[in-house]
Amino acid sequence: MFIHLNPTSTIPIFQQIHDRIIEGIARGEIRHGDKLDPVRRVAAEFGINPATVQKAYDLLRADGVVVTEKRTGSTVRISARPTDEQRAQLREKLNRTASRAAIQGFTEEEIHAELASVLAEITIAGSSKAESNGQIRKTSAVRGPQVLQRGATSASGAPDSSRTATTTSGDARFLEEISTKTTQNTAKPDRSP
Repeated sequence: MFIHLNPTSTIPIFQQIHDRIIEGIARGEIRHGDKLDPVRRVAAEFGINPATVQKAYDLLRADGVVVTEKRTGSTVRISARPTDEQRAQLREKLNRTASRAAIQGFTEEEIHAELASVLAEITIAGSSKAESNGQIRKTSAVRGPQVLQRGATSASGAPDSSRTATTTSGDARFLEEISTKTTQNTAKPDRSP
């Protein structure tokens, strides 16, 4: 799996790490039972403070995606069924994102199309597109891709560079796409009464 961190982004580094790992799990690049790299190794490879990586791992733990034990480290745990609390959180996030899109002038059909596009990029838990063993590769906005460990592999066993995550995720990626479309579509008719 590749992780792309953008040091100039307004999104904090710990959130970027969290989001990239969540994306890797959703795409099947990291699977249930895979061990994540130790905090210090990730921090050293990215040249960031270990507390930043720890904060990302803590968020993953709070999300119920990772379990950490002293002897075995952090392991991915994907639940079979979402809890009521997780459903409520999803609904809240979708409501917030859809509201922002509507304010920016997107129609219901455009919002549905964007959601369908995002869903097409991910894998529903249980199916897999690649092997990774939870190990992480780094891409840098400044220096380009650098391999940290074994990552996603193609059928031939060679590194699969097509799995590079080079955009932000979640609300941030969706909102960046919306902003781009809004600025490109200046000829859009005014919807005010």
